[in-house]
Amino acid sequence: MDTTRTQSIPDLVHGMAKNEYPGVSNLIHTRASATYGDPSHPLAFRLGNGGAGHTGILRLLCEYFVVIDGWIKAAMKAIADYGCSSDSKHNNGIFQTRGDGSATFYKELALWDLAGVDLSSANLWRVTKPGTPYEALLHADHTGAYIITDRATYLTAKRDNVLVGTVPFVEGGPELLNPCSALVNIKAPHNALARDFASWLGTQEVQQMVAKYGQRWSVATPIFSPAEQQDMIRAERLRAKL
Repeated sequence: MDTTRTQSIPDLVHGMAKNEYPGVSNLIHTRASATYGDPSHPLAFRLGNGGAGHTGILRLLCEYFVVIDGWIKAAMKAIADYGCSSDSKHNNGIFQTRGDGSATFYKELALWDLAGVDLSSANLWRVTKPGTPYEALLHADHTGAYIITDRATYLTAKRDNVLVGTVPFVEGGPELLNPCSALVNIKAPHNALARDFASWLGTQEVQQMVAKYGQRWSVATPIFSPAEQQDMIRAERLRAKL
């Protein structure tokens, strides 16, 4: 992996200039944080992801794929994650945003728009704290702020026993669905194996692995749901588990 390579992203975030959000950068770093499979072998393809990387599910799927098989939309929706609004038991009325152009950030902006909230006048109660989803959640937990995070990030932090008082406040419903899709760069040379991997993610075998992943963690609940499931069933929602 080239440790200095960067890629530009659009100059607008949800129709707003990036300079309105101090945490937004127009560069995405492509430094590899992990190598799956035998590191002595040539790289077959590269993966970019959001919060799923912290959970370990990508390592599980990639290494299983290696064993059995020896940014234009490509194959299919692979798994579904869910957003949840969380707050600390010592909430100070502040809402924290990452402001980074991520999928969660776009979802957050859409929810504010749906609620009819004008963010131009939200400076007193809405603060920007850039960072990874995991880092942002820990900061909100430390400062007692509200935050919209994804189920995978929250459960990973619970597994690591690093949350002091943050609990889910709102979850469930189609508005908080956060689908994870497999995207393949059709311009990349020798992308056949990446296409095979993306297609494999939609098979019944993988979907069953996804549905069970996380059930042995401390909260004992699935982290993701299969691709065709549009909402986490009520019995598996975090408010019922914590």
